Amino acid sequence: ALEGIPWGFFIANSPAYASEIVPLALRGACTATLQMSWSIGSIIVAAATYSYNKRNDEWAWRVPIALQWIFPVPLLVLVWLSPESPWWLIRRGRKEEALRSIKRLGSKREGNNEETLAMMERTVEIEAQAGGAPKLTDLFKGNDLRRTLITCFIYMSQNFAGNLIANQATFFFEQAGISPDFAFKLNLINSCLQFVANIISLPLTGWFGRRTIYLYGTAFNATMLFILGVCATVKQTNGTNYAQACLGIIISFVYAGTLGPISYSIIAETSSVRLRALSTGVGRAAYYVAEIPMIYLASKLLNPTGWNLAGKCGYVWGSTAVICWLSAYFFLPELKGRSYRELDILFNRKTPARQFKKTIIDVKDND
Repeated sequence: ALEGIPWGFFIANSPAYASEIVPLALRGACTATLQMSWSIGSIIVAAATYSYNKRNDEWAWRVPIALQWIFPVPLLVLVWLSPESPWWLIRRGRKEEALRSIKRLGSKREGNNEETLAMMERTVEIEAQAGGAPKLTDLFKGNDLRRTLITCFIYMSQNFAGNLIANQATFFFEQAGISPDFAFKLNLINSCLQFVANIISLPLTGWFGRRTIYLYGTAFNATMLFILGVCATVKQTNGTNYAQACLGIIISFVYAGTLGPISYSIIAETSSVRLRALSTGVGRAAYYVAEIPMIYLASKLLNPTGWNLAGKCGYVWGSTAVICWLSAYFFLPELKGRSYRELDILFNRKTPARQFKKTIIDVKDND
């Protein structure tokens, strides 16, 4: 419970911060690296648990827990040295500090930083005129309600398209008929493959749109989940056991290369600058509202003392993935390549999600 407080701060603020300190061209790739951070952590966890899973003394649990104390110090140093978000500084009227931060982050060419500052000031000014000081209730009013719903939906959907199988990989492999020791080994391999998928996802954010990556990734995983269910339904042999394990790895790999990283890009870009901190916080809260019952359900589905469905849980998560795909198809707009000012205009105009990519915004538009 105590660790959940800083974790909540990190995951709520990181997408907003990452999206505000990088140029437009790098925004997708930078926010997508948040998923890579999860993968690096899972590799360390998988390596520690695999190394100590055969021990029967108290060090089997003491060492993995003690290893967590390595990370706070370097993390604290990095946070201390990081520049403050210029958007945050401008919203608080600290123009000179914002310019210094932009210079640390931006181009060395004369005039570029001043132009960036002017653009940020204009965007913040327009949003402030429209809504004044940010309040939590503003998230559920007017056009911001649509943006809040998209943010909450994307956060919540992370629990419905293969992520829970990835999070319970070791137990899933055991329930699929794999020996415990090999299941821990597979979990380590799976974590390393997720990291590779995260690296592959970085150029994808530059080549393809957010909406495209989300829809294709969800469609592929939904298909794999139904195939997993079929493999668990037929007569069980060593072949079907390994097929289920391989499908579990493929689902985790695709999630780590598409839905996982692109979700953070979408979350960071959807909300208005004025309400971004509040929006990402509420979105993360929505994630936990969905995750807590889903973790219970996932354990019930897999556990021999529960419903003992093993790989047949693919039918359940495949169905929820289809619902996510349909919702995204109709309601998720394309955000790639749009400045925050352009996104404000598109949402203010109530542009349909499937028309975002085609709509042209004139440089003089301020609506």
